[in-house]
Amino acid sequence: MRVYRVQYRGRDKQLHEARKWYLAFRDQRGTVRRLAGYTSKSATEELGRKFQQLIGYHIATGGQTDPALSQWINDQPESMQLKLAAIGLLDRQRLAVTRLLVGHLDAFEEALKAKGTSVKQAEQVAGRARKVIDGCKFKNIGDVNGAAVMTYLERLRRDTVDAKGKVVKRGFSAQTSNFHLAAIKQLFKWMVREGRATESPVAHLTGLNVRLDRRHDRRPLTADEVRRLLAAATGGPVVYAVPGPARALFYRLAVETGLRSNELRSLTRASFDLANATVTVEAAYAKNRRRDTLPIRPELAAAVSEHAATLAPAAPLFKLPHPDTIVDMLKADLKAAGIPYELDGRFADMHALRHTCGTWLAAAGVHPKVIQRVLRHSTITLTLDRYTHAFRGDEVAAVAKLPSLSEAVQLRATGTDGASTAVNKPPGDLALCLASLGRPVEPCGDSDRLRAGSRFTEENREIPAKHHDSSGKTEARPARFELTTCGLGNRRSIQLSYDRVESRIVLSACQRAVPGGSERGGVGNSERGMSGRVRVWPLPLTHQRAVGTAVVVDLLRASTTITRALGAGAACVRPCLETGEALALRGAGVVLGGERGGVRIEGFDLGNSPAEYTRASVGGRVVVFTTTNGTRAIEAARRAVRGRASAVLVGCLNNLSAVVGLASGAAGVEVVCAGTGGLVTDDDLICAGAIAEQLIEAGFEAAGDEGTSGAIAAWRSARTDLAAALRRTRGGRNLVEIGLGGDVDDCAAINTCGVVGVLADDGTLRASP
Repeated sequence: MRVYRVQYRGRDKQLHEARKWYLAFRDQRGTVRRLAGYTSKSATEELGRKFQQLIGYHIATGGQTDPALSQWINDQPESMQLKLAAIGLLDRQRLAVTRLLVGHLDAFEEALKAKGTSVKQAEQVAGRARKVIDGCKFKNIGDVNGAAVMTYLERLRRDTVDAKGKVVKRGFSAQTSNFHLAAIKQLFKWMVREGRATESPVAHLTGLNVRLDRRHDRRPLTADEVRRLLAAATGGPVVYAVPGPARALFYRLAVETGLRSNELRSLTRASFDLANATVTVEAAYAKNRRRDTLPIRPELAAAVSEHAATLAPAAPLFKLPHPDTIVDMLKADLKAAGIPYELDGRFADMHALRHTCGTWLAAAGVHPKVIQRVLRHSTITLTLDRYTHAFRGDEVAAVAKLPSLSEAVQLRATGTDGASTAVNKPPGDLALCLASLGRPVEPCGDSDRLRAGSRFTEENREIPAKHHDSSGKTEARPARFELTTCGLGNRRSIQLSYDRVESRIVLSACQRAVPGGSERGGVGNSERGMSGRVRVWPLPLTHQRAVGTAVVVDLLRASTTITRALGAGAACVRPCLETGEALALRGAGVVLGGERGGVRIEGFDLGNSPAEYTRASVGGRVVVFTTTNGTRAIEAARRAVRGRASAVLVGCLNNLSAVVGLASGAAGVEVVCAGTGGLVTDDDLICAGAIAEQLIEAGFEAAGDEGTSGAIAAWRSARTDLAAALRRTRGGRNLVEIGLGGDVDDCAAINTCGVVGVLADDGTLRASP
């Protein structure tokens, strides 16, 4: 170690000594380091001794930090801590722990806004997390502990009482408490994902049961109450500078469209297509950050037209009071109409008008999926549990519909092995067909809804199923992916038999809904050969029975990334199942790429974002690649078609035409979806459906199974706005949540690459010739 001063030539052309002393030393790797010290020589020498102590301990322990110097490190300014981290004497995770939480909070709020969260929502979430941190007096991550958080939240839930024991201020409700807990947990989850913390100190905390402490539940209004409200508003005085007729139209729009108050506030004359009776909510004002167009009743469109006749296209449809006082405007009209604001502990506020819309639709017998789409909810659970209610008297009317037991009646057995009237009338369209098969009505919805659909059943893979032919004989047939038998938990291993009456009806409905379907596409035909036939497997093949060319699809994002890598000039892509296998192949000319849980694996060069795989990063190199689902699907396809198929290809939307052109010369094509964790994924089905449809247009015959029909239906439903459809899938939402929404848009691009990955004999994927 050496302490010295440097000289510099000033403006007077003379040599001068610097005010600070400098420190020169060799670090743990033997590299000479020079750092600026202090104006005091002794203080700089003491700094040098600290560095030598840290270096000696680092070398002796294999990279650990001397615990005796922990407090000294914490007391150093951030600039010095950054220097220690740059040299390698301080772990960057430890550096994040020593930094003040206020800095992390600010970055967290900016990250929320950057991923598309509204400014109001981002500020609200960050504000709740900040309130907990300030209330617990946490300064850095090391101070945070779960017990302190729960104690502080319990204190917030206490009521404030006066000397006489009267409650003068209610404490937080259980739901508000849970919101604050969710915010602090979301903050630390983000910090772990960003590498700012090694683990979340509050991950183990759980919220309260909000059902035990409801404070502000809404109630729907009856049709009579709404009519009285509209009449009172129309004939009433100006309230909060809003004329009565304008208030009535505002309430009517809220009830008939289910739009939120802020969304209604954003509407202009240009938001309406009065000729087609629709209203459009722009993404900037929608809670789900998505532009949506909803139908409205013709008479409502006429009322809007009359109201907006004198308005400019960009002028607001309503001039409303401040959001904090708009409920007071509604209360005034409710009072004038003789409608109680609170009834049985439930409130008729502005958001209750949205509840009214959902409840009316449910009472009219509208399918829950349609109600979910009208209200634009992310899950059907939210629609049914929160936004649809029962009116008084509904239970009495329901009980009255039960069969009368006053006389003895003969009941017909309708078990699964007996006759059932449910199959006498075949479904009229694909949506009903899929519903009857246990598949979702909306192909582009949440992939959780597909868990009851097609799946591979481990216990039946080794048990040959039997079916009867026309002569009454039975023969064994190979196992295949199966359908859950709805309502029969103990019989969900029953296989679909194309010789059963029920299945023939469902299958024929699929064939009518998707042109190209064939009743000859049963399991037996698959074993005998699939010349010129395309089939979609919603999950990877688990046994060797594939015939023809296999196209593996993991749209978000493995198959897209592999295609991009080969298109950027990578020598080949080597799929690996495990991280350790990939790390063992590291060497000159090798690039490690992949993900676990959506994020780049520690120590890897690249992640799983297609944009990372450029000519500069992978050109001429071998890409060793491993992902959570995609590489496993490739390996499953390789085992399934070994010795039987002409090729295993990697397909995506980027190379759609190229993969279809390459596969069109095969005797048969099997499109294999990767899925996620053994569950069917909507994004894979969309891409598989696109490939299948183009192959059918090229002369292939569609297999008459529900996997192929469902995939084509998913593609046709999503193709008008692919990026939006993919963002609505579970995989798309996960990517958006971790700040990788741009990857979804990259994966949605069609025919941007003319290269197809083909599995070679050595197990590598190489660009198609």
